[in-house]
Amino acid sequence: MEREAQLCFAEAKVDFELTKFQGGNMLMHEIDSVLNYDVLLLDIDMPGVDGMEVAERIMQMPHRVNIIFVTNRDDMVFEAIHYHPFRFIRKEKLHDELSEAITSALDKIYRETLIYCFGTGAFTIKIPICDILYLESQKHYISVHTVQGEVKTFRGKISEYTDILSDVGFVRVHMGYLVNVRYIYSISSQKIVLDNKEELPISRTKIEAVKQKHASYMRRFVRGMH
Repeated sequence: MEREAQLCFAEAKVDFELTKFQGGNMLMHEIDSVLNYDVLLLDIDMPGVDGMEVAERIMQMPHRVNIIFVTNRDDMVFEAIHYHPFRFIRKEKLHDELSEAITSALDKIYRETLIYCFGTGAFTIKIPICDILYLESQKHYISVHTVQGEVKTFRGKISEYTDILSDVGFVRVHMGYLVNVRYIYSISSQKIVLDNKEELPISRTKIEAVKQKHASYMRRFVRGMH
């Protein structure tokens, strides 16, 4: 897999640094640095700590890494979906599916590292799209909640950002909340749960639209699966 990954990144004509881990135990030992990687090719069937356990650990911490699960077991896809991987690719079709996955991941990384400027006039807040969990409306103010646990507040209306941020993966779940769909863990009839276990209300009139956008986001990683 190492050689295939090198070829894919080279074909994409981007500068890259490739790090190889000998099993899940070593990967877990270096987990703090892994959280800042752009892409993690994660074999589910690793000796010692397996890929699912690594993904579970990553999910518990703020991270930017895009997980690409690699396996020869199609039956693992439904369990893997809980860890919000970017892709799930098969070993027997490694080159074809890995090439597409890396190309798509690079495009996603480019879009999500864009800096968005909130506010107007002399008062503006600059935040990378990938760092935003959700926007919360509070009367005449908006609070931007980040994956790092920070909250930035400024004067404005959430409706001013709904259409713009929809193009980069946000969805309106309630009149007071605009959420980054990549961080939605689950959706019920009364609430959504984020990856950090925070719960937000969901409007009944928006449930289907939220589920559709979330499903569309999740379907991308099972492209090509049967």
